[in-house]
Amino acid sequence: MPIEMVFIRAPKIERVGPGVEVSDEGKDPVAVRPGRVMAALPPELSEDTRVPRAFLDLVRNGPRNR
Repeated sequence: MPIEMVFIRAPKIERVGPGVEVSDEGKDPVAVRPGRVMAALPPELSEDTRVPRAFLDLVRNGPRNR
């Protein structure tokens, strides 16, 4: 199911290193996760709670092996 993403004027992710999980919108990365670190668009600008819940799950349980 698609996630509503609110695009703001913010720093752009231009490159990522090896082993970084990337979620994108077209060609542009909008969220990245290298291990227990997550960077994403501001979830407080959307009513969809999946991104903040994924962050809390990551903090509580660590990254899932995929």
